[in-house]
Order: sequence, then structure tokens, then C-alpha cells
Amino acid sequence: MADKPLKGEDIQTVGLNAPEQLSAACEREASMYAAAILDALKEPLLILNSELRVASANLPYYSHFQSTPKETIGRHLHDLGDRQWDIPRLRDSLQGLISGAWSFDGLMVEREFEQIGKRTVVLSGRRLRQREDLSPKLLLLIEDITDRILAEQELEARVRDVIDLKHDVFAREDVDRMYRHDLKTPLVAVVGFARLLRADQNLTDKQREMLEIIEESGYRMQAMINLSMDLYRMEVGTYVPKPSPVDLVALVKHVLNDVEMLVRQRRLNVEASVDSLPLGEAKPVVVGGNDTLFHAMLGNIVKNAVEASPEESGIGITVESNEEQVKVSVHNRGEIPQQVRGKLFKKYISHGKKEGSGLGVYNASLIARNFGGELGYESSAQGGTTAWIQLPRSVPGRAGDPPARTS
Repeated sequence: MADKPLKGEDIQTVGLNAPEQLSAACEREASMYAAAILDALKEPLLILNSELRVASANLPYYSHFQSTPKETIGRHLHDLGDRQWDIPRLRDSLQGLISGAWSFDGLMVEREFEQIGKRTVVLSGRRLRQREDLSPKLLLLIEDITDRILAEQELEARVRDVIDLKHDVFAREDVDRMYRHDLKTPLVAVVGFARLLRADQNLTDKQREMLEIIEESGYRMQAMINLSMDLYRMEVGTYVPKPSPVDLVALVKHVLNDVEMLVRQRRLNVEASVDSLPLGEAKPVVVGGNDTLFHAMLGNIVKNAVEASPEESGIGITVESNEEQVKVSVHNRGEIPQQVRGKLFKKYISHGKKEGSGLGVYNASLIARNFGGELGYESSAQGGTTAWIQLPRSVPGRAGDPPARTS
């Protein structure tokens, strides 16, 4: 019964007077299913005990790092391979889990592996929930992004080639088709696994809410990929808006959900209000626009504010409306450098972000203008930075405009 699923006749054999045997059989059954699930993951994964010794590893780990159970199980994490996991930042993060933290994410490191060469990996950790009388077990997920980085570098090189061809229309459309195709494939897995995990009956309400946010973000990104040609048409002046009602109050809530993890990491305080009311008490404020494009527009502004805010400070979001227009302002305590201010809305202008493309604010400005609005900012060392988006209640002369005010 230890190497096959538990059946009804097995339970009858165990009997009502042998609860220990039944509990052990159920525990073996659960372990078998857990092992099968871990092996089905695409990413390498290790389970560590509180001494950072390997208790278990999944099949992708052995396959990817060309290792064996004999070389892995029972060994200290830092002794694996050529001591490639003896990393101070990783050690500190794992000690945090042992001390009581529940997770860490996005620890990117570049290491030389004896069997597979130089790789760039992103490490994430979780402390597994157990009884309080048991020592904690840690889950270490290893995502190898080397190929993705090379693909992104190749894509960037191809985009530069397109720019050198003076914006050749056919070349740009070809790059866009490839880009959309390549991005859709991993999104299918993100959305699918989020939906699958939400069906688990052992989740807390907060965990189910977070999975719902992941699933919604995946769908939203799919929509952005499908609408990426709209940004190109805006750029060349051939875009024709087809506005539909967009509730800016709901949009602010969605955007804040998107940046929630980043806000927590930077320990920021977020305050949002609509016509002097707290966000949670506000009525809808509707304008004519496109929900997906407006989400990208506001999302870029809010994300920039979060990233530019000093840690443990705060950001403020205000929505001010009247019968004719709506103004959304996002304030943070950081300052835009003088050398960037005059070029802020131009393409490829970025400052202070290692991976910044300079396209976020440019695209936001492009979207605002195409829907009859305007994007602006004010910045100083004393007052911080306020970026604002001003939008008309409707786009003049277009079908599908919403009513002037919705309550």
C-alpha cells in the first residue's frame, strides 16, 4: 500500500480501530501526489530543511543541472556542485525564511556551473506551512532566464536594425508579429496555472485573491499584445479612436493591485482619493476611452512613481472630476533629474533604471493625446514629483462616447 494509491478496500482493511495506520497511509498518499506535482513543474526546485540541507529535488532540477540524487539529497545547499549556491544574498534570504518570513522573490544571480556553463537564474523562496512543532521546510525555485535574456538581446538588436532602416513599415510589422507570437506562449501557462491553483480548497482568501490578480493580469497582458499595433498606428498618425466607457475609479484599483508587491517591497504608504473621498468610498468616474490602453497609460505613471519613491515614503493618487474633464494626479517624493526633464516624453529617454527602455512615459503621452487628453508633470527637490493625466469626459466627434457623468 506504500507504493500505490489508497483504495476503499485498503481503508476497510486498516479498520476503524487503527487511526495511526490510516493516517500514515494518507500521509504516504499525499507525499506521492506532492512529488508528482513537483516533477510536473518545468522549473528546477529544491526543498531544504532548516539547516539548508536538501530534503528533496524535482526531476527538472536533476535534468537541468545534470546532477544525481546521490550528489544532491542530504547535502548542504552551499556544497552542491562547485559551491555555486554559496551566495551571500541567497543565504540572507533563506535565513529570513527560517526566522519567520514567508517568501522572497526575484533574486537574480549569474553563476558559472561546471556542467552547463555560465547561466543567469532568478531565485524565489517559500516557507512551507507546517505544524508549529516541526522544523520549517523551505522551497527554493530556480528559474533559468539565460535563453530569455539572449532572446531579448537579439530582439533589441533586431529592433535597432529596424530603426536604422528609417522605420520601414513592413519590417516593423514583421517584428511586431514575432514579438506578439513569442509573448503569447508563456502567458498561456501563467493564466492556466493561476486558474488551476485557484481551484485548490486549501487556499486562504488572500492567496485566492492574489491568484485572481495574476490571472487577470495575464489576460490584460494578452489584450495589450493584441492591441500593440494600436500604439504603432498612434505613432504614425493613422489611429482612429473608438471610445467606450472606462471607469477611472475601477482602473486605479486595478493598477494598485498590479503594483502591490512592489509597494510592499519598498515599504511605501499609498493614499488614493476621488473628489476628496477615499478610493474605497468613491463612485464611478467614467470617461470615453479604451480600457486596455488606459490601463497601460495609468499603469506606467503609477509604476514609475513607485520605483522613483524613496523607500518607506509614500505616493498619493488623486482623481478630480467635473462635467467636462477628469484629472488624475500621481505624486511621489522623488525628483526627476534636470538633465531628463526637457526630454521626458521623448522615446528611449530613461534615467536611473538599469532595465528602463524609456517607452513607458512616451506611450502614456501618446495614448493621452490620441484620446483628446494631455500628460504633464511638475518636479522639484522640495516638493517631489507630480505626474498628471488630464482627459475629456468624451472624445469629440466619436461614436460610443459615454454620458457626461455616471453615478
